[in-house]
Amino acid sequence: MNIVYGKLAKLFNDLENHRTDTEHEDALITKTFIFQFCNSYGALFYLAFVRAHGSHNAHIPYSHTTACTLLTGDRHVALHSGVHSSVHSSH
Repeated sequence: MNIVYGKLAKLFNDLENHRTDTEHEDALITKTFIFQFCNSYGALFYLAFVRAHGSHNAHIPYSHTTACTLLTGDRHVALHSGVHSSVHSSH
């Protein structure tokens, strides 16, 4: 999907009228970063912030800990009801 967003960023950037090559390159870098960031992390932010406060489907398991783990990649940190706590696990 990042390939599609890269082409879309280039298309949008080429439609703009930048005065210099540097402005053109800077705008392309910015657009590419924004598209790739949204593509890579959009689902995680949805799970952590939108779905956490919205309605839950009974057939899809979800917890604040799951969202926190997805966002941080750290299984030792858990968010539960807005309170930070440590989860101890044996390695």
